[in-house]
Amino acid sequence: MTYKQAVNWIYGLEGHGIKLGLLNIKKLLSHFDNPHLAYPVILIGGTNGKGSTASFIAHILRESGLKVGLYTSPHLITIRERITILQKERNTDITQAKFARLIDKLKEEIKEIFDNPPYSHPTFFEVLTTISFLYFKEEKVDVAVYEVGLGGRLDATNVSEPILCIITDIDLEHTDYLGNTFSSIAREKGGIIKEDTPLITGCKGEALDTLIELTKKKNAPIFVWGKDFSLKNSKEEAEYQRLDIQGIKDFYSDVLIQLKGEWQHLNASLAVAASEIISARFKLKKEHIYEGLKKTTWPGRLEMIGKKPTFVLDGAHNPQAARMLKGEVIKFKKDKNITLLFGVLKDKDRTKIMQEIFPIVNEIILIKPKTERAVALEIVEKEGKGYNKNIVMSESLSLTIKKLKQNKSEDDIILVCGSLYLVGEVRSILLKKKQDA
Repeated sequence: MTYKQAVNWIYGLEGHGIKLGLLNIKKLLSHFDNPHLAYPVILIGGTNGKGSTASFIAHILRESGLKVGLYTSPHLITIRERITILQKERNTDITQAKFARLIDKLKEEIKEIFDNPPYSHPTFFEVLTTISFLYFKEEKVDVAVYEVGLGGRLDATNVSEPILCIITDIDLEHTDYLGNTFSSIAREKGGIIKEDTPLITGCKGEALDTLIELTKKKNAPIFVWGKDFSLKNSKEEAEYQRLDIQGIKDFYSDVLIQLKGEWQHLNASLAVAASEIISARFKLKKEHIYEGLKKTTWPGRLEMIGKKPTFVLDGAHNPQAARMLKGEVIKFKKDKNITLLFGVLKDKDRTKIMQEIFPIVNEIILIKPKTERAVALEIVEKEGKGYNKNIVMSESLSLTIKKLKQNKSEDDIILVCGSLYLVGEVRSILLKKKQDA
């Protein structure tokens, strides 16, 4: 099987939709001798900040000399971004050849395994998660950091037996699957909590109360942002943010991070607390934490590309992320003209996202992300005009970017948000990198 065939086959699984539950993936993994149990796992759930926090922790572990697996979602340009190994100053995505080989192997086995009830054909995410477990076992990683996909309790990543769990924060999202209250969503996301296994969280209010209740039932220690660890000071500089972080055990002054945005203060603090908890097991030192945080990059999160004009790419696709992005945009807006490239998926709360972002930009160009889950432009235009009248639709992203580059001035900003799919498409054009599909 060629890489292109492998990519086409796995994307074809999207037709099976989202099926929450662990029955399928447990069966699939047992067929391959349970590769997910071959190495220690750190499992990260929450609404926002999962990927950034995972990347911070993976880079810290890498600095200590470990071979680290990192599994995240979604991807921006290539599906292989989701399955990465960090080792000795470099990060390497799974190769095309290895990805195709593992898809070929799984495809044949799936035919044998899932012919009869109670099993159903594995979904896109279940297969991809299985590939990550197999690959990290083959590569003999010392530890793997896993970002939870949807929810937690019934997410495919939750077959792992983590040594540490993190729940970044909780907001109302995926209410059709997770419930429509902070407590119900916290209960689902808190399903990753394991017996006697530490939990670190940035949650507060009703969500935190629910997590505390769950940890008591599991006899799991819980460490809470603002109580057991916290940010003491922050300063934004040209290339870095400079932070003072009070960890669970120690104080970290003048921590430098490349990632922009105030929300990274929580994510970096979570990573510090996580590193302290696992420090004895992995022989982490203070310098590893400093260096790992400083070297961490995470594309598509308040990422700035180019000048004349500057494109600002952010994956904000829920109300909480939109509110945080709004605060950052207001900071750098000043007298600048801001054009918004916007597209959104059907399962997102687009009304609240538009309420936050649309009024603070000068003009809006609607682009439909390349997925069947995207909302039709006509619908977004009709709804969006209640928040900003200066809206147009575009059928060609590449042509739109070309015109913006030609017509905008040095001080103008092109903001891209609403969907990580759209962010990935824009990023691939700007960096001249071809997307998988």
